[in-house]
Amino acid sequence: MAVRAPSDSLAPMRARASATVMLNETLAALRAKGETVHSLASGDPDFATPQHIVEAAIASLQRGETHYAPTRGIPPLLEAIAHYRRRRDGAEVDPTREVLVSPSAKAALATAVPALIGIGEKAMILTPSWVSYSELVRIAGGVPYEVPLAADDDFRLTYDRLRSSWREGTRLLIVNSPNNPTGRIFDHDEIEALVRFSSERDLIIISDEIYEEIAFARPNIGLLSWPEGRERTVLVSGMSKAFAMSGWRLGYAVGPAALIDRLLPVHQHTLACVPAFVQHAGAAALAGSFEPVETMARTYKERCMAVLDVLSASQQLRAVMPDGAFYLFVDISKTPHPESGEFAQRALSEAGVLVVPGESFGAGGERHVRLGMTAPRAALVASARRLVDWLEASDNDEN
Repeated sequence: MAVRAPSDSLAPMRARASATVMLNETLAALRAKGETVHSLASGDPDFATPQHIVEAAIASLQRGETHYAPTRGIPPLLEAIAHYRRRRDGAEVDPTREVLVSPSAKAALATAVPALIGIGEKAMILTPSWVSYSELVRIAGGVPYEVPLAADDDFRLTYDRLRSSWREGTRLLIVNSPNNPTGRIFDHDEIEALVRFSSERDLIIISDEIYEEIAFARPNIGLLSWPEGRERTVLVSGMSKAFAMSGWRLGYAVGPAALIDRLLPVHQHTLACVPAFVQHAGAAALAGSFEPVETMARTYKERCMAVLDVLSASQQLRAVMPDGAFYLFVDISKTPHPESGEFAQRALSEAGVLVVPGESFGAGGERHVRLGMTAPRAALVASARRLVDWLEASDNDEN
């Protein structure tokens, strides 16, 4: 008996595949076939998790902590998160009521969105932005719409842009700083515009700050540091990027107790808890030395500068030093292949270089590609040179 196809009425709730996950799967498949691919597509830190974090997990396992853990999180990690937010944002956070530990920042987002938006309600999403925001809104039965930020204005956010883009029935505003893929960090004026606009329209803000420790130009300004916006903000962060713990799957949400209480039932019925030994590793990360974090951030900055130096040899590519995160968002509008999807396909098939097309990040990302700085410097430089040489050869062929 044939399985009945899903009803078309569910189409608005049907998520599209993750472009970045699919690219990683493409890379693995090509390499499994023995093909040489130079990847600039990864968002996975290439560093080992610092040893003191690993040792904390081992100690927890040796204590036999392999059973269900408290749903909200174990007290040592909840307290470490509250202390960290106090130190970073100047915010007083109640570890027992205003924190929820989750198996990754992505899982925290996947919990927050359905908890905070109703069927048919709308969510504003600034683009370029991470590929999963819109899809999580769709999965929750909400309606995402984009607020494209302009490359020629350095992807700056303004109050007027928010006001002109707003639609009736909007409940959520999802933001990300430092931004994936652009590397932009909101300045004070942008944060003020966010807080003012969300207050006027009674919006809940989900602020994804997973890259907050990887900042080059200036420190990231956390939404929790603005008292006027804290009552309507759920901050999401985690350990994957700053602490090179992507495979551990550990993140969290922080916000007013009234909002965290709305996340809790979704978390209970889907994720339940995070393994205790992973949480002890997270507590060790936040309570321990940040020297490894600072070293990794400096290395990402040096890699960005080295690749920018290579790209500057091309008249067809334009990129600027990001404020933070570990990506370069490269303008390809002057190349023979300005559409990012075609550019990425040709870069892979003709130059053997894997990049992420900017169209994956929404309307604001078109005519760009994202390059990840998560590989040794020499490999990144070699891959960037392949891109430049390929474009130069393509240009000569056309002339």
